[in-house]
Amino acid sequence: MAVFLILVGIECVQLIFAKHRRYCSLINVTVLIRREIVCGVQNVTRCLERDELRLVIVDRSSPWQLHQHLAQLSAVRRCPAVAVDNMANTFCVVLAVTRLCAVGFKVN
Repeated sequence: MAVFLILVGIECVQLIFAKHRRYCSLINVTVLIRREIVCGVQNVTRCLERDELRLVIVDRSSPWQLHQHLAQLSAVRRCPAVAVDNMANTFCVVLAVTRLCAVGFKVN
């Protein structure tokens, strides 16, 4: 599961860099990544309802009541959903946030 997450994350970052190749520098990499990613349960739910996401990642270590509806909604929208343990160790550092329960990758 972790290998799949790493491969999907690398693919998404490569797509972001290919899309914004001439604007990429070390300063604005976080800004470019934040344009392509939706953070938070409410924003992920909103984008799933509009069918704007291609991947949903939730934190398994957070209370399941917060994100139980995302699995059902992503199944209805045919969007893959992944549950990851300790997502704070990986995504929070890259996105420069303190806590994160759900992340969604936008469709182009």
